[in-house]
Amino acid sequence: MGPVTFGVHRLGIDFGTSTTVAALAGPDGTLRPQVFDSDLPVASARETPSVEAVAAVLARVAGEAARATSAAGAVPPAVLTHPAAWRPDRRRLLVEAAGLAGLGETELLTEPVAAARYYTALLDRHIPAGSCLVVYDLGAATFDVTVVRQAADGFSIAAAGGLLDAGGLDLDAAVVRLARDRTPSAPAWNRIDRPRSPEEAAARLRLWHGARAAREGLTTAPVAELYVPLVGPLSITREEFERAATPLLTRTVERTVAALREAWVSPQDVAAVFLVGGASRTPLVAELLHRELRIAPVAVEHPDLVIACGAVQPERAPAPAAPPPPTARPRTRPALLRTFSPGGIVRGAPAVYGVAVSPDGALFAAAGEDRRVRVWDLGTGRVRYTLGEHDGPVRSVAFSPDGTLLASAGGHARRPGRTLRVWQADDGRRRHAFDTDPGGPAVVAFHPGGRVLAAAGRDGAVRLFDLTDGRPFTHRPAGGAAIHALAFSPDGAVLVTGDDDARIILHHGDPMPRHGGAALHGHRGAVLGIAFAPGGGLLASAGADTTIRLWDAAAGAQHAILAGHTEPATAVAFNPAGTLLASAGLDTTIRLWDAATGAHLHTLDGHDGAVHALAFAPDGGMLISGGADGAVRLWNVGRT
Repeated sequence: MGPVTFGVHRLGIDFGTSTTVAALAGPDGTLRPQVFDSDLPVASARETPSVEAVAAVLARVAGEAARATSAAGAVPPAVLTHPAAWRPDRRRLLVEAAGLAGLGETELLTEPVAAARYYTALLDRHIPAGSCLVVYDLGAATFDVTVVRQAADGFSIAAAGGLLDAGGLDLDAAVVRLARDRTPSAPAWNRIDRPRSPEEAAARLRLWHGARAAREGLTTAPVAELYVPLVGPLSITREEFERAATPLLTRTVERTVAALREAWVSPQDVAAVFLVGGASRTPLVAELLHRELRIAPVAVEHPDLVIACGAVQPERAPAPAAPPPPTARPRTRPALLRTFSPGGIVRGAPAVYGVAVSPDGALFAAAGEDRRVRVWDLGTGRVRYTLGEHDGPVRSVAFSPDGTLLASAGGHARRPGRTLRVWQADDGRRRHAFDTDPGGPAVVAFHPGGRVLAAAGRDGAVRLFDLTDGRPFTHRPAGGAAIHALAFSPDGAVLVTGDDDARIILHHGDPMPRHGGAALHGHRGAVLGIAFAPGGGLLASAGADTTIRLWDAAAGAQHAILAGHTEPATAVAFNPAGTLLASAGLDTTIRLWDAATGAHLHTLDGHDGAVHALAFAPDGGMLISGGADGAVRLWNVGRT
C-alpha cells in the first residue's frame, strides 16, 4: 500500500512529559517525524504539568511545522493524542494548551486508536471485524495497555488500563540501582542523591542520562558502559539488567492479561499485540509477552514514533471476518509418514546428527554417530548407497544447489585428517577431501552458486573451499568461539554463523565473504541453528536459551521471539514457500510456526530423544527430521 494522499498538510502530536513526538504529513502522504525534549525535570515526569508548560512545548512544535510547510505563521490542522484513560479535565488541559500555543484547528484522538491506524495503514495489516489489537505502550513515565476492537464503523476501546509507576524511567532506575550496588561505599552517592551545588546537580542529571543511554544500548548489545559521575566507569550486562527489570516488566504483562479478561477477549480473537513507546524496545518485553500470551508481538524499529505517525492516518475499513488463508497453516494435520533407523530400531541406536534433501526431491541423506552417511531413494525408501570414510561422528550433510554433489563433515578429535568430503550425489563416488577442524566441522553449507563450500566447527574458524579446483580458503581464522550453525543467504551475498558466544555474525561478500561482520545479539546462550527464508529477508535462529528468534536480515533487527521449547532449540528450517517455519529441540519435539505471524501451529511428537536436524522436501509437503534416538522420521506437513 502506498502513502495515503491528503491534499493538505496534517500534523500529529504525541505529547509526553519526557519527550514529545510530532509527525508532519505532506499532501502526498509522506511523513516527517521529529522528537522534541519536553524539558520537564525527572521529578515532574509523573505529575500533571501546567497548561503553560504544555503550551510551551506545543508552541515549539507549531513553529517547526509552520517553517517546514513554508507557511508564515500558518500551522497545519493538528491531531493531538492522549491516553484512553484520561479524564475530561486532562483532555481540556490539552485543548487549552493547544490554543495558547497557536495551534488552530485541533482534533483529539486516543493514543491506542492512533497506534491501530499506524498498524493498519503504515504496516498494511488488516484486523478482521470483531477481532482486537492489543496496544502495549511502555513510555518514559507510564505504562498503558488497551484492547482496541475493530468494529464495522471503526475502532472502539474494549478495555484500557495501565501503571503509573512503570516506564522507561523505572528501567533507568534499575540501571542506577545496579551501579549503586557495585559501589555501595562510594561517598559520592550522597552528593548525587542530595546535590548541594550546581555541579552536583549536573552530575545527578548526567547519571540519569547515562543510565538511559545504557538501558537503550542493552537492547542490541550484551554489555553497556555507564559512567557514574564522581564515582567512575563500570559495565552493565544485559543479563544483570534483565534480572533487575523482570519484576517491573512482569507487572506490565499481568496488567495486559487483566485487560484482555476485562474485555472478555480470548487469544483467538487477538489479531496482534503491538509494541508502542520507546521503552518497549527492551527485548525482555517481547519475550515475557510471548511466553504469557503465546502470541509473538509485532515490533517496529521506532516504536516511539508510532502514535504521532498514526494520528495523521485515516481509519481503514475492517477486513471481512474470515478464517485465515491457508498459505501459512498446513492444509492437513501433520502426521508421521515413515520412520527409518540406520542403526536398527533398538535402544542405543547411533544418533542422527544431520539430514538433507536433494533439490529434485529424489534423494535424502542422513549422517550420524556411527561415522556413516546413508543416502535413500525418497520414492522407494531404499538405501541407494552408504558412505563410511569418516574417522568420527558425521555432524552435517548438504546437497549442492544443482543436486550433483553431496558434502559431509565429521571426524575425530584425536585423528586429524580429511574431515570434510564431497561426493558425487548419484553414485557416492568421492570428488574431494579437505582438512578442516581436527575434530571435524560441525556444519557445512554450499554457496547458492554451487562453486564454494563453507565449513565451520569447534575451533571457531570458517573455512571456504573452491570446488572448481579444490583450493582452500580460510575466511575466519581459528581461535574464536565454537561455531554451531552456518547458512548462506539465498542470493549468496551474506554468510551467517551462530556461535557459542550467543552471537549471530553476518559476513558480507560474494562469493568469498570478507573478514568480520555485523553481530546480532539477542540469544542468551549458544546459537545452535540458523536458516534463511527463501526470500532472504527473514532469518531464523535456534538457541540454547530454548527460544527461536526471527530477524530482519537487512536491518539487522530482531523481529520476534518464539517461545515453546522447554530445552535448548537445536535446528530451524523454512519450507520452500517461506510460509512455515519448523524448529527442533532437545525436548524431543518439533514445532511448526506461521513464519509471518510467529503463531504456533502444531507440535510433532515422535522422537524418543533430542531432535538434531530438520529439512523440508522441495514441494514443502514433507519434513524430515533426525534425532538422538537413531531415527530419521518423515512427516506429512501439507503443501502450503
